[in-house]
Parts: sequence; C-alpha cells; structure tokens
Amino acid sequence: PIRRNLPEYIPSKVGKRGKKREKSATILDYLRKFRRDEDKCPGLGVRLFVEACVLSGCDYVANRLSRIGPVASFRLLKESAHRKNSQRFEKLLQHGLPSGCVLLAEPKPSTVLDDEETQEKIGDGNNDEEEEEYDEFFSQPDTSRKSKNLYEEQLAKSTAVFFYHYVKDLATGCIVPLVPYRQSSV
Repeated sequence: PIRRNLPEYIPSKVGKRGKKREKSATILDYLRKFRRDEDKCPGLGVRLFVEACVLSGCDYVANRLSRIGPVASFRLLKESAHRKNSQRFEKLLQHGLPSGCVLLAEPKPSTVLDDEETQEKIGDGNNDEEEEEYDEFFSQPDTSRKSKNLYEEQLAKSTAVFFYHYVKDLATGCIVPLVPYRQSSV
C-alpha cells in the first residue's frame, strides 16, 4: 500500500542570522495538499504526485521546460488539480507556465562512440565551436505546436507507465497494480 502519513511540519520563524523567514512552499507542503486531495477523492492525490514527478523529469521523458524543477512542477500540478486529468498537461503547456518558462528543443539522442576516427571528427569535448553551437541550439525555445503536442503526449504516456505499473505486495507476495483499479478512474 502507498504510504499516506506525512510527518508534522512546524515552520521555523527565525532563519539564519536571526532574520524572519518568509514562508515558502516546499515539496512536503505539496505532498500534504495531494494527501488532502486523496482523502476527498481516492486516486487524485496519487495521480497528482505521479504527474508532478513526470513533469519534473523521469527516465521516460526528460524535462524540457526551462526554469521548471521539482518544486515548480509540484506547484504547477497543485494549481491545476481542478482540471480533468486528460487535459491537465495540455492546459498547463498552453496557459499555465510561469513567465520566462519555455519548451526547449528536444536533445539529440546520445550515442556511444567506439571508433577513434569518429571521436576525432566530433571533437574531444574541450569546448569545440561545434559543440558549443550544438549546446546553444538545444537551449533555444521550441515554439512549434507539433513539438508541444509531442511533449504533451510523452508526458501522458509516462504518467500511464508509472500510474499503472505492477508491484509486488510484500504482505501477500502477489503482483498487484500500484494503484487499485477502482481508484484509477480519476
């Protein structure tokens, strides 16, 4: 079963050097919000957690959004929790990104080079001009609608992989879905 108890959080009112700290949201705060959502509607909190993890980057789809890390992805999913799960990534990519955040160009898949001649042609990795141009290209925004649709589709597929994968229940030794099917309709 999924762990549903989160530790109590008591914010410190005084930070380093004796100054008052402003309260900022942490991942733990977002996890508590997802837990409350889970209480109200079983399956929703787990789905939001998985979607936030996928948005921040995973093995199946890299994070191509500039200025979006784990905390920002949890915040964005918390803010879009009211949307249908089938439209959440779509609306988020269309209208919900913070200012200055852009979809970056998709990186070229890395390949392993065994041939010394090929390595010499490409460069030794010591700041060649070609390598700099390559890196600069992939840090440029990708504004094409096709690219956004593809990224949205990759996010949705990755979420499905995580949300519906099977795990071993240690209590019974059986292979079961991570989230029971009755909860997965959210």
